[in-house]
Amino acid sequence: MPARETISLGDLELHDRPFYHVRSVAVSGPWGAWMGKNAYLSSWMREHGGGRDPGYGHAMRTYIPVDKYFEAHPTWFALMKGERRPPQHCLSNRDLIAETVRKVCPLAESGKQWTICLSPPDGYGFCECRECAALGPRVSDRVIWFCNQVIEQIVRDHPRQLFRVYAYTAYRAPPEKQTPHPNLVVQLCPYCLCYRHGYGADACPRNRSFYEDAMRWRELANHLAVYEYGPYWTSLPCPNLHQIAQAHRFFKRLRPLMWHRDVCHYDLWTEGINLYADARPAWNPDTPIQAIIKDDCQGLFGAASKTMAAYFNTLENACKNQGCMYGGFGAVYMPRLYSESTIVACDGLLAQAKQETEADARASACVEKIARGFGYAKHVLGTYDLFLRPDLEGTAAKRAKVAARCDEGLTMTQKMIADGLVSKKATAFYESGRQAVALDLTALPIGGFALRDPCDYAATRVFCTASAHENVRVGSWYLRQSPHRTARLQYRLCCAPGGVLGSLRLRIHMQKLQGATGQIALLIDDTRHVLLDAPGTDGLELFDGTPHIGGRTSCVLEIVRFNPTPAEASFLGEIHIEGEVVPAE
Repeated sequence: MPARETISLGDLELHDRPFYHVRSVAVSGPWGAWMGKNAYLSSWMREHGGGRDPGYGHAMRTYIPVDKYFEAHPTWFALMKGERRPPQHCLSNRDLIAETVRKVCPLAESGKQWTICLSPPDGYGFCECRECAALGPRVSDRVIWFCNQVIEQIVRDHPRQLFRVYAYTAYRAPPEKQTPHPNLVVQLCPYCLCYRHGYGADACPRNRSFYEDAMRWRELANHLAVYEYGPYWTSLPCPNLHQIAQAHRFFKRLRPLMWHRDVCHYDLWTEGINLYADARPAWNPDTPIQAIIKDDCQGLFGAASKTMAAYFNTLENACKNQGCMYGGFGAVYMPRLYSESTIVACDGLLAQAKQETEADARASACVEKIARGFGYAKHVLGTYDLFLRPDLEGTAAKRAKVAARCDEGLTMTQKMIADGLVSKKATAFYESGRQAVALDLTALPIGGFALRDPCDYAATRVFCTASAHENVRVGSWYLRQSPHRTARLQYRLCCAPGGVLGSLRLRIHMQKLQGATGQIALLIDDTRHVLLDAPGTDGLELFDGTPHIGGRTSCVLEIVRFNPTPAEASFLGEIHIEGEVVPAE
């Protein structure tokens, strides 16, 4: 039988289309053109005539803004403990619904938005009035009922207009009494979930909870969408490629119209592999992950493609050997993730890749950029380790060493920014370290949080002025299992130079503690004032008080939780704290 090494074909016309109707990534800067070339919805695409605008955002805060409506219409806003409080709205209020319809109608008439967003403002503090409570036992019951009321009035004239609402934080769990309107797209938000495990019935507790909610939403809603979050690793390389691929395969089962990833914290030459691992499954969720890694490495690194694939797999295997890894808290896992053996292995692979690309200028430049990104990561972790050294704890020598190390890191990072390797946010670690030294703090902030020991977190400062009120979102913590019986989170509130604090109004939510107990205290000088001491509960505990802290430049908010739950219970609960610092007159 005759044989041929090649076969010639005539002109071909191939047609393909992505799985999601709309795909987008919230990232800016030099990624804009790259996103356009890969058919992502972005500002670049809109400027060049492509994409469909889905209308992002917690839109109710723009339709009914606090500064315009609260004084004249306080009953349009949430009732909490007998007092009307923004930013959340009283979703059962008929006048609020009418005003929302008036604001949204022009958007439907213009036809410019594929979906019109009706999501509540970000944060907590939902209404407790009798009318809202009657809509259903869950916050999602109230949200869906409100959306349905608005939609029903608008679709009379615009029957094909789609609307959209997030299934997010307090209203992520599906409603028990309400059913979404057929024109409502429910956008699932897997917020602060684990980036090590996938989504499924056999996943870790937090991801399993999202899986169960998502499957129930699929039964209730005509249309679904997905709003994913980046892991926020503070510019440190941490591939979670297999989890990304598994997530897209799960989303395929949900048949969502739209997929969006909020990854504005990514940097190209430290975390870009994760973005590429998202791009391909966003077109075809069944694309094998190893094929994606191979394709990416061949395109960038030429003769060193296998070596660089081994580099990325080494980093991912280090991630996979850990327990749960949560977005927002990712940085606290890095000292354990980057063991000495991992660093040595990655350094060896990068050195080998440099040798393999000596004759290829383009591939060599790409390897060098990855190597510089890994060098940044090693410097961050070295600084981190220095701050944790017990022999330097609280000493002037420690502060001086950390300050010098942070100055060195800032110089290095600024050069990388100038060379287009990382974004400006990569300086945040060193800037926070410098501030911590200046304030004589004993914990080093990383991406908004700091590690004191493997189960003891301390958050960074919130600065307030001495002349005006400032609303403070102290933070949200998702408590995980640890081998210790207690863990402490500390938040230091500091006044601007030359001023003093007046009082601190706090709203504290402790939710779903699953048998654990929690305690909130304010440390003023040497006195510890317990604000809330809650037993384990599946309900919602709320403290609302105004501790006086006048005459001081700072105080510490301390959160303590005790952990009698079984070792396999990795997700213990949530604590959400919001407050207002009132400076002294």
